Amino acid sequence: MPRFLFMVLFAITLVLGGCAPPDSKPEGSNDDQRAEKAANEKPSGEERTDSGSQTEEGGEKAAKQKRSRPGGKEEEPTPQPEPQPGPEKVLASQYRHINASNYGAAYDLFDDESQRLVSLEQYSAYFASAAPYEITRYSIPSVRARGERATVVADLAVSSSEGDQRYEVTQRLVREDGAWRVVMRDEQVASFTAAGSSSPSASASATAAPADAVGEFDATVTVSRVVDGDTIEISPTVDGNEEVRLIGMDTPETKDPSEGI
Repeated sequence: MPRFLFMVLFAITLVLGGCAPPDSKPEGSNDDQRAEKAANEKPSGEERTDSGSQTEEGGEKAAKQKRSRPGGKEEEPTPQPEPQPGPEKVLASQYRHINASNYGAAYDLFDDESQRLVSLEQYSAYFASAAPYEITRYSIPSVRARGERATVVADLAVSSSEGDQRYEVTQRLVREDGAWRVVMRDEQVASFTAAGSSSPSASASATAAPADAVGEFDATVTVSRVVDGDTIEISPTVDGNEEVRLIGMDTPETKDPSEGI
């Protein structure tokens, strides 16, 4: 009998143990789980802060888009003005235009005063009279700019119908309307106007020379430098000669190192 009661109690214990929920835990375990879960997650306030930050960034981006695209159209970027070329580049550009026979573009690079002294027709007539004309080589060893004025020294080698020449020029430039413009040298003005007055497009008064004047001269030149009292240098050269000694001039000798003054 006792053995039977023991077996009955043992069976009841097994039945009661099998009916208990498998995940049942002691009291208070659910609270621990909730605390652990809360520790692994961001606080609700921080989530609101991130959300608000994203909203602000989105608002700024939208505002920028509205500013850059008024009326729903994309705003074109404001073009930046290109820097104006320096005096040496302007002079080199004029040389290139001359070599390309683009005399109108070369003439446009002169300043207003030079264009008042010499017309485009006179300027073009000079190169027609010296054709084929080409600046075969040039270099610019010196550039000085101060304020609205500049001085450029250029070494030139020129080939024309008058022969090959090499010389150095000092070209002045001035700034007009924010851009550098070339100032004609005095010898240039003389050469351009002389060529223009002898061209077919010159005025009738210039071409109507008296018959006895024809053949009195075969070249018109400009004095580019005075060497001494009876010697000068001319431009352009005549038969390859750039130095001329005047006949009949009785002047003191000042340049000959073997002679006294």
